Amino acid sequence: MDTAEKIRNLSKEEVARNIEEATRLLEKEQSLIEVETEKVVFVGDTHGDLSSTLSAFDKYENAGYKLIFLGDYVDRGEYKIENINFLISKKLEKKSELILLRGNHETEEMNKAYGFFREVARKYGPSFYELYLK
Repeated sequence: MDTAEKIRNLSKEEVARNIEEATRLLEKEQSLIEVETEKVVFVGDTHGDLSSTLSAFDKYENAGYKLIFLGDYVDRGEYKIENINFLISKKLEKKSELILLRGNHETEEMNKAYGFFREVARKYGPSFYELYLK
């Protein structure tokens, strides 16, 4: 089973547990992040493009690079939920080696306008969306 399929097959309970654990982890991070390494890769605006997200990990994760994702993980792309769920799972695994910044598409207004809210409501139910908002 490939990575994308594993992410798609996470149960609602597993996803909720991952989101809650990642929320606790992210709340402890500082607003000002200083990166003390020369090996850094910035990944911007994947917007549900899971293949680009996976490609960044395939290329840089085991090469000693710190990955910094610049937000905008959802909306527009075909794999909105899978993309954010994968990043949340990797954050739990990598902790300080993976930095996830919140972009303008990680807001309720943008999610309702561009489709993430509808996708979450369809897959998990409308109230589940509140977990992602944290």
